[in-house]
Amino acid sequence: MEREDCFDAEGFYHSGDSGYFNEDGVLFFKARLGDLIKTGGANVAPRDVELAIDEQPEVRCSYVVGLPHPDRGQQVAAAIVLNDGAALDASTLRERLRQQLAAYKVPVNIFFCAQEDIPFTDSGKVDKRRLAQYLVNQKPSGP
Repeated sequence: MEREDCFDAEGFYHSGDSGYFNEDGVLFFKARLGDLIKTGGANVAPRDVELAIDEQPEVRCSYVVGLPHPDRGQQVAAAIVLNDGAALDASTLRERLRQQLAAYKVPVNIFFCAQEDIPFTDSGKVDKRRLAQYLVNQKPSGP
């Protein structure tokens, strides 16, 4: 590729990643901009929501995606794998998340899944497109 095809007029390469520099100049990766969930005019970085969910003692791991919504564009949805023997209901989780996250970031749809229900790519990363397609056909947990 030619340089002009990769860099903008100011010499910047637009990677599609979102992040920030701290006061020491260290770069912190936040999310892929293409992964952002656009819900009712707000942008939600799935990783922010996943970090809050993953802090819950019952949770082994979580994967957050945007599901289609006719009025809001997308709505925040979470596929959650619980630790063996753990129990957690959707309303309790939402109540906890409201203490940590802005209201528009709290998942509207929560799905408790088995690890084997989560689709992964050949490189071992969660396939969020396939996950969203899978969740569209599932019934969310609780109110």
